[in-house]
Amino acid sequence: MKLLRRSSLLLAYCLAALAGYIDALGFIHIGGYFVSFMSGNSTRLAVHLAKGNDLAVIFLLQIILGFMLGAMLGRFTGHAAGIFKRSAILLSVSTLLLFASVFSEFGVSNISIFCMTLAMGAVNEVFQKDGKIVVAVTYMTGALVLVGQKIAGAFLGTDDRYGWLPPLLLWLSLVTGGLAGGLIYSKLGLHGLWLSVVFSFSLAFIHRRHHHEGDYL
Repeated sequence: MKLLRRSSLLLAYCLAALAGYIDALGFIHIGGYFVSFMSGNSTRLAVHLAKGNDLAVIFLLQIILGFMLGAMLGRFTGHAAGIFKRSAILLSVSTLLLFASVFSEFGVSNISIFCMTLAMGAVNEVFQKDGKIVVAVTYMTGALVLVGQKIAGAFLGTDDRYGWLPPLLLWLSLVTGGLAGGLIYSKLGLHGLWLSVVFSFSLAFIHRRHHHEGDYL
């Protein structure tokens, strides 16, 4: 995360909050499965395979496939957009969430969930550099490992004194978004997706207007 400027770091926190929000909506709506956290889904897939729960296995495979397709879409979009890759990916994520909201309003929740999963797969590509993901905004295992490493490094004097703070804030952003998603779902159900659409398009607009593309380092 030290490769990011402050503006990019703020965008990463916002996208992590968005991912937490979307994941919470999906998790509650489909009864304990994730739309952005594929490690958890993979563990559940293995458990259902062991138990012979074929319907659950098929459903989880669809979600995992959707996430991978979203990652592919993000990479293709970024490649096609060239120097405007971040803006293009943010717009594609926003559009997918818009589709998810529309399908939800028409009662087609399965397609809505699939669009949410596509969006979550694509959003990680926002912070891709030289073929590698610099910041993963939908899963936090790496961020928490980094927090522990950086705290240890601070005590040992081998790392920056506050180097643990950015990954901790990234994790807190996702948790905060998840909390908001859980609270909103209790009031609005999947209608709460419209708030994510507004937030996502706002991020895309603000980024395009005020920040430079590829502002690493």
